[in-house]
Amino acid sequence: MNKSVNSVFAQMGVDVGMPEVVKVAGRLGMDTKGLQAVPAQTLGTMGASPLEMAGVYATLDNHGRKVTPAIVKSVENNTRTVTLPKPVGDQVISREAADTVTSVLTGVVDDGTAQKSVRDNPRRDGQQVAGKTGTSDDNKSAWFTGYTPDLVTSVGLFGEDDKPPHAQVPMYEAGGEPRVNGGGFPAEIWAAYTFGVMGDTSKFDLDTTQGAAIKPTPKPTPTRQPTTAPPTDEPTTEAPTSPPPTTEEPTTTPPPTPTTAPPTTPEPTAPTTPPVASPPRNPFEPGDNP
Repeated sequence: MNKSVNSVFAQMGVDVGMPEVVKVAGRLGMDTKGLQAVPAQTLGTMGASPLEMAGVYATLDNHGRKVTPAIVKSVENNTRTVTLPKPVGDQVISREAADTVTSVLTGVVDDGTAQKSVRDNPRRDGQQVAGKTGTSDDNKSAWFTGYTPDLVTSVGLFGEDDKPPHAQVPMYEAGGEPRVNGGGFPAEIWAAYTFGVMGDTSKFDLDTTQGAAIKPTPKPTPTRQPTTAPPTDEPTTEAPTSPPPTTEEPTTTPPPTPTTAPPTTPEPTAPTTPPVASPPRNPFEPGDNP
């Protein structure tokens, strides 16, 4: 409802039965004569006047008791009294049903399409408001109908050709806006009027278990703060336990001095000539006898 997702309500109409939807609309004050009970009726194709819409919303505001709006407040005559019908009649829907709708419609103002024009209006002063924005096909009309516990107002803007037969025309670019939506000019007009004439702020007295149709504000997740306490252990300043490096001078014992005496060369010895053997003595030669 808050974001005007109309497909949800079209499905709801099918679920509960469109004949029942049309029947309740008639009991609330809509002119339903000759209407077909088709799902498109949940989107507002039946048509309505601002006066009719004010009466329907006034019935919701009066907890389900039928309100018949009139443009005449009273009639006076110097010779007789004219009695007008009572504006508030019988209970046509249960109080719980009416109050539940009112609760849901407060979400449109506080968390939906009328936030900028109504909720954030500086003249609101905390006043509780229920209402609904609306825009027709091809932007030929735009609406805001809303109420406080004491006042119901319906604002409708309609595009109309200035030439006869004054056909209804789209309102694109009207007022310098690409498209006129219910949360724009209609809601701004509604807020300027309602907050300008209302007295003290008031609260709805609702008999419902549904609660306000407002998205709860998420609770912030607590963040852990960094600890800033100084450390309890003092940093140690002791010298390391490993022994310091030794600084003794390295030993530089020179290597042994090499001997430089010249090598001794042995004297050469005369070769020994073996004795020549005497040839054997021929015993037949003459010579000395041994």
